[in-house]
Amino acid sequence: MSFDNPHLAHSLLHDVAALPELSLDLESEPRWARTAVIAPHPDDESLACGGLVARLRRAGCEVDIVIMSDGAGSHPHSRSHPRARLVALRRAEAERAATILGVERSRVHFLEQPDGAVPGASAAGFGAAVESLRHTLDELAPSTVLAPWRRDKHRDHEATCEIVHAAYADSEVRILEYPVWVWDAEGAFQTPTAREVRGWRLPIADVADEKARAIAAHASQLTDLVDDDPSAFRMAPHQLVRFQGPEEVFFEQLPRTAADASLPREHFEARHQSAAPWDEGLSAHARGKHELVLGALSQTRYQRALEIGCSIGELSRRLAARTDELLALDISERAVSAAALRCCHLENIEFRRQQIPTQWPEGSFDLVLLSEVGLYLSSADLETLRQQAIAALRPGGELLLVHWRPMMADLPQHADSVHDYIAAAPELSHCRGQRVAGHRLDLLRRC
Repeated sequence: MSFDNPHLAHSLLHDVAALPELSLDLESEPRWARTAVIAPHPDDESLACGGLVARLRRAGCEVDIVIMSDGAGSHPHSRSHPRARLVALRRAEAERAATILGVERSRVHFLEQPDGAVPGASAAGFGAAVESLRHTLDELAPSTVLAPWRRDKHRDHEATCEIVHAAYADSEVRILEYPVWVWDAEGAFQTPTAREVRGWRLPIADVADEKARAIAAHASQLTDLVDDDPSAFRMAPHQLVRFQGPEEVFFEQLPRTAADASLPREHFEARHQSAAPWDEGLSAHARGKHELVLGALSQTRYQRALEIGCSIGELSRRLAARTDELLALDISERAVSAAALRCCHLENIEFRRQQIPTQWPEGSFDLVLLSEVGLYLSSADLETLRQQAIAALRPGGELLLVHWRPMMADLPQHADSVHDYIAAAPELSHCRGQRVAGHRLDLLRRC
């Protein structure tokens, strides 16, 4: 069921039939009794969760559907359906679809965020969107919430997932994620893997008719109902077929199993025995990350820079062109040796094997780059690192954070927790941030 996308080959979407069945038994999982489905656009709820909703309603569960955006982006140039009329049409389609699935119209809620600009975690309206969702669902008090897959290849989908997780962080609410656009993944980094999440399949053959009719209710997205906008969105047959099968797919974050301790040096020495780190310079993904890092820097040149987590030195080689003096550190002896060999012709780089934060270097810097290392640190070590980095930065100096965002259950930290914690320091101001190609980047400046 991977629909011939090679990027899904090692993901949980490659063989859906092999996934365990998602149980809707209320005795063993009573949290289904109050469920909320959060959809980025009118139709996502029917496409990805229509079978689940129909089965829950048959079982007598309470289900609310929340549509995050107004849906006005599907036909932006239609004269017959200007914005207000299009929004009303898509709202009516969503209510009709919900009714088919057994959900009362009064249990369908519209938050009217702008289609194409649902605020993600770094956007100005994010906090308000989180509060709006919480307020909308206050009465239901859901015990299970459905959100789009966290890297679903659409900014509104990913932002909606971030809103849901922020709204129910540190709660007992069960959050499941559903795929819509990740079937068209453009890289393996977008796909769900067994290291990050648990995959589930839900048989829906007994409610296939209801789901099909609910999807068809969104006629503006499937037909020429609005036919005067050549740029309009219309779901292609090869896309629609993914949602017409006998099963739906869901993902659930794995519980954190790692102890709150920094990973030891042996972990990184073993990692650098494998082929992947040594191929870093040849990897298109690594090159893309390096372009992001270099593009995020605000200065064309720095006097003295510190790179923490230099690996085999490919990014170090490129950073050297932007610095008078670069000190590059890594915990792995193998990595440092390889980096020194790779950059032996560059006189302005010094490589050292040092373990951060216990072996912090002397001196001050006008650039500190922390690349991936934060994921491997305990909370105590992360706190120490933040203090050391701030102390080492010259006034106006920059701290660039870049970390891989998929949450790995066997690592002490997650990219967002690392970045949010460091950025919260009062001595630092936030210059810019972005989430792209599976990474989060934040540029901070010493006040």
